[in-house]
Amino acid sequence: MSSHYKKVLPFCLALLLFFTVLTVRAFLANPDHKEEAIVGEASQAITFNYEVYAKPSILYPEGGGPLPLGEQGFPLSIVDTVDFTVTADISNTSAHRPEGQLDIKLFLRSVGQWEKELELTPEISKTELNDKTTTYQSTFALPLEDAVKLAEEIIEEIKIRPREDYKLVVQSTISNMGGEPLLGECEFALGGGVISSSSELLYTEQKDITDIIISANSMNIFGFTLSVARARIAFLSLTLTLLLVMIGYILYLQRKGINPFSLKSSEFKKILKKHGSRIMEVVDFKEFPVDYYKVQLHRFKDLLKVADEREKPVLRASVNALKVAYFYVVDEKTVYILKLSME
Repeated sequence: MSSHYKKVLPFCLALLLFFTVLTVRAFLANPDHKEEAIVGEASQAITFNYEVYAKPSILYPEGGGPLPLGEQGFPLSIVDTVDFTVTADISNTSAHRPEGQLDIKLFLRSVGQWEKELELTPEISKTELNDKTTTYQSTFALPLEDAVKLAEEIIEEIKIRPREDYKLVVQSTISNMGGEPLLGECEFALGGGVISSSSELLYTEQKDITDIIISANSMNIFGFTLSVARARIAFLSLTLTLLLVMIGYILYLQRKGINPFSLKSSEFKKILKKHGSRIMEVVDFKEFPVDYYKVQLHRFKDLLKVADEREKPVLRASVNALKVAYFYVVDEKTVYILKLSME
């Protein structure tokens, strides 16, 4: 027992330091790993379509339509109506039934000079094609006569005729939740008694949807992978358990009269280690007769000198209750004594 603790305590202390380092490392590590990842795809599209219908005329005796679209446009004098359709699609693969809003405005515009918004309140229908795509659509007739009449009134008022043909502009905006709105315009030139358009009929926008993916971070301990959260619990528990075991063991040693914190050996232990072969241990220490002369020594080397000179053995007796050891040499009726603490 007296020597085992010298091996057990250093071993436990090394384990305690090891688990303490692992515990600190686990608590310094981030338990979550955050990474930006593509979780879906979002797209928006605006499609314009129009159909021109004619009045009964020499070119079209029965009128009607729709007329085949041509590059040069159509004379306003024979155009009855222009039915205009706006279709907007929004798609989001990461959302359920994506919602949006379609806005349609009508402008009369002289490029670089003036612009006038016309009253327009078209009905807009909504269709959910599937869980990921929603379509909005509106069809209305372009107010051609009112637009031409208003344009001429404005020109007459400002006394400035536009350098280019004034235009009737259909402007559509589709906005998806959390995304930038997509804007598209379809222009109809109305100057010179002809209606024509060379605008794009399709506007699209597509982008990836990203999100922060959070996953459990892990630690590699001698080839074994352990999540940081579990490592914190495991290593902290082991550290505290080992600490409590060491405290209990140290208290047990102290009750047995052993001071485990003594960093250097006592003189008593050094003497036994170095000169143990020359020392004879007696079972009990008894008082010497009164006529014996007692010489108290302070150093063991002095006692050894006496033993060598007198050619006498060095004796040792221990009083465990007092934790005291007596080293002595008996030379006839003279006793040379060295008293040392056993701690």
